[in-house]
Amino acid sequence: MAFRSIVKRPSRRVSAAVVALLGMMPVVAAAQDADDGERVVTIGLGAQVGPKHLGSDGYSVFPLPFGKIRRPGEPMPYSASDDSPGIRLIRGENFSIGPVVNFRAKRDEDDVGAAVGDVKIGIEPGVFVEAYPTQAIRVRGEARIGVNGHDGIVGDIAVDYILRSPDQRLVMGVGPRVRFGDGEFEGRYFGVEPDAAIRTGLSAYAPDGGVHAVGLQASGHYQLTESWGVYGLAGYDRLVGAGEESPIVRSFGSESQFYAGVAATYSFNLRL
Repeated sequence: MAFRSIVKRPSRRVSAAVVALLGMMPVVAAAQDADDGERVVTIGLGAQVGPKHLGSDGYSVFPLPFGKIRRPGEPMPYSASDDSPGIRLIRGENFSIGPVVNFRAKRDEDDVGAAVGDVKIGIEPGVFVEAYPTQAIRVRGEARIGVNGHDGIVGDIAVDYILRSPDQRLVMGVGPRVRFGDGEFEGRYFGVEPDAAIRTGLSAYAPDGGVHAVGLQASGHYQLTESWGVYGLAGYDRLVGAGEESPIVRSFGSESQFYAGVAATYSFNLRL
């Protein structure tokens, strides 16, 4: 998954745990959807580049995990790089619903360059709803609540146009993104408390909730051989609203948030 700092960068102390969780949760989720029998498991690991934290103008390199499971003969399932890992508890013909959990990069004052306060790594459990109006169009929404790093409500709305090659070796999707949060979330990442304003010389700022970013994301997987493949992602988010108006972003960050990554994948058969 790409990260949502808008892209998500785990702290060094939790990097290994987060990579393992992000890599395996989609596999576990799909396995619970499947009946017993032989399955094709695809796992992978690579690297991605993205902002150090939400609104940062600095970039870091960090791990990019990948995990999918499917029945033999079935094409690679599609999921966007910025989908939070989760489990499909309710599934209909053209829709699914289930729980998700998202991790958000921490923010250190040293990375910002001003004493605006540290923000711990964010942990955001929530729920997703996904629908396919047509085979080529996917609409997905997520709503999550912070239990670490912040106490706010945050979410995303995504629409993807999905493309598959005739031989089914390539699956990719591209589409717009809208990211929103309540006043608690946006105040934590974009606001400036009065005491921080005194320390830094920035204007005090207490944002309301609303849309804080809009963007475009593309990701895809190509099966090079029966066993080996490659996964790639790229995206751009533009901070708007509280994100664009934040004194922290204006003075020490950037409204433009780019991210990209690539991973090698390996597929093997497994009997459940």
